[in-house]
Amino acid sequence: MNTTTKTFVDSLGSLLQRFCSDTFCRELTATLELMRTTEEKALERAKDVQAEELSLIDNSQLEHITVQCKKHLRVREYYELLLEIAALCIRTGEFIKAKELYTAICTMEEKGPRLIDLTAKAYAKRAEINIRQSDWKAALSDLRASKKGYSKPRNISGLAHVESYTGIFYASQGDFKNSYTHFKRALSLFEKAGDDAMVSTVLMNLGIVANIKGQFNEAMTYYQRALPQFEKTGDMSRLPEIHHNLGMTFLSKRDFKQAINQFDESLTYSTKLAYEPMIGISLLGKASAYARYGDQALSIAYTNNALRIFRKLNDHLSIADAYKVKGIIQRDMKNLDIAELYFNTSIRLNKEYNNPLNLGESFYELGLLYKAKNEKDKSLDALKKALGYFKAVGAEHDVTAVRTELSRLAT
Repeated sequence: MNTTTKTFVDSLGSLLQRFCSDTFCRELTATLELMRTTEEKALERAKDVQAEELSLIDNSQLEHITVQCKKHLRVREYYELLLEIAALCIRTGEFIKAKELYTAICTMEEKGPRLIDLTAKAYAKRAEINIRQSDWKAALSDLRASKKGYSKPRNISGLAHVESYTGIFYASQGDFKNSYTHFKRALSLFEKAGDDAMVSTVLMNLGIVANIKGQFNEAMTYYQRALPQFEKTGDMSRLPEIHHNLGMTFLSKRDFKQAINQFDESLTYSTKLAYEPMIGISLLGKASAYARYGDQALSIAYTNNALRIFRKLNDHLSIADAYKVKGIIQRDMKNLDIAELYFNTSIRLNKEYNNPLNLGESFYELGLLYKAKNEKDKSLDALKKALGYFKAVGAEHDVTAVRTELSRLAT
């Protein structure tokens, strides 16, 4: 059993102990162990057949567990358990299973006001997965359904979560004006609800927006306000995120040593949690830092490790970002034609999944490539496209960088 599977199984066991009686847990554990041992004995006789490694879900026998829990638990307890298991699936990168569980809650046969908060939460969490996978239409539909569920009766904390996810929805598409508006609404609602942990989470998201806009000192201020709260509560799910975001700000400021230190902090926490989405983006963060540091070998290694995770998670925008980093590496290695292929692939994916910020970044890097190839007209065209995208999302620091390059080409 690998580390990720063991972490999942141990966490699942802790959840069952919270929701189920000791007697039920013992009986279920005995049944699962019997199922495993009988299969293992049978497989010993199938020497000529190479058995495929089981998936995390099959290895943990999650399907059997949820069937048995439905028989054992009250209706509300059962769906609360499904919510917790789905969150565990997200942390370990099992997005398909998480979506199945959230869908089961959204479409539960049992109806009534006492369960509406659970369906509203499931819609919001399913929206989070759809945002990660760039399914904007489905994400927006889920957010609207969640907001409707939390509105009657008015659930301040629930509505705050919807506003926060809506901010992420717009930020993921480069609409930082709308993103900022929704994050501010979320901040106000979480403050009203007295939820200090989520206040810090929204502050972190506001820091991300400030960083993208080139307001690095403001971003640092947001992160410094959020970090002590996460450390105080020991919120292991947020600590890798904030250290990654600090790394991105240091990367933007070209302080590569500090950036790498922050990405390593993020990886330390996310590896302990087996939190694959964060592992992937922090690996890519390190790859970006090493690419700009001039260490192509390490950059390639980290990018490839990140890509493996992104493909598993079906994270199209992160895949596009990884191809951009690969383009930078190949350009620095003077493999200009290969670099051009990577940049164009990144541009195609970003167009397909509607990410103007990443489009601006990829066109900018492509413009620098054409400059290196002494293809002035192509360089001007790519840089002008980058400028348009950066202006559209309000990335002021990037706008300045592009204008500097355009002025150099004009001389």
